[in-house]
Amino acid sequence: MFSCVLKGNYIRYWTYHPRDHTLVVLGMSQHTSKGNVNGVLLLVDDGMLSKLDEREYGYTRVELDKKDLEIAKQLDSDIPLYTYLLHRVRDICLNSFMI
Repeated sequence: MFSCVLKGNYIRYWTYHPRDHTLVVLGMSQHTSKGNVNGVLLLVDDGMLSKLDEREYGYTRVELDKKDLEIAKQLDSDIPLYTYLLHRVRDICLNSFMI
């Protein structure tokens, strides 16, 4: 696991879970303004990626460009990088703080 920063047009926001609208989750989406998102990189095999696709139902898996990533580790050029995005129309306003 490696910490990283995804540079570009990304934001995080609170939204309903795609399958259970009684749950609130933190989503990520592309946005028109510049924004950086802190995160971590995990190395997964095809089986784990398939399970992540099932878990992240309702999200869209997108491949990231390595030039948009700040990380202190050198990455193999042939390893694809993915993240899962939600559509911005799903966001909600919360009236209280969540801890």
